[in-house]
Amino acid sequence: MPLHRPRTRPRPSGRPAGRPALAAAALVPLLLPLIGASPAAARPLPVPPGPGAVPATGAPLPGPGAGSAPGPGNAPGSTPASAPGSTPWDHLTVVIVDSGRNDGRYELHCHPTFGTVPDPQGACDQLDGQTRWDRDLFAPVPADAQCTMIYGGPERAHVSGTWAGRPVDTDFTRVNGCEMARWNRFSHLLGEPAHPSEG
Repeated sequence: MPLHRPRTRPRPSGRPAGRPALAAAALVPLLLPLIGASPAAARPLPVPPGPGAVPATGAPLPGPGAGSAPGPGNAPGSTPASAPGSTPWDHLTVVIVDSGRNDGRYELHCHPTFGTVPDPQGACDQLDGQTRWDRDLFAPVPADAQCTMIYGGPERAHVSGTWAGRPVDTDFTRVNGCEMARWNRFSHLLGEPAHPSEG
């Protein structure tokens, strides 16, 4: 007759079943600072720039002409340019000789207007009214021009500088009708001739 063996319960292994879960829970507080310090978590998502966006440095976007050097026309409160092609550097130097009364060296600045010519505003207005993009305001009388042989006087003038972005280096006389008419176009800059009845 076979012997009956009583059933025995399995011996506990000595490890509580809940210990791995407790260990994982204990690691969570240690990992949270590392997760929070992650560069990917700390860096915000980029936002697409809008029409009025500015660089990250906070500097304003450069506008037209932002790289230009400061000049008289850039000063606060200066008069804005009003003539076609005028710039803040419209500056002319005039040397007049043999006029009998106006001999000397004069300066003219326009936009804003100041200088040592007798009538700076009148000179600037006269030049502005004749300035055109398609022609040289200070071009000499053409060599083949048909001019009346009327002598207007010994006055001579030399004008140099910059006007409407163009360099100026030209001479004026009153030796014939064409030269007299050219002089008269710049009368506020060059001054009235000593013999206006002949001009």
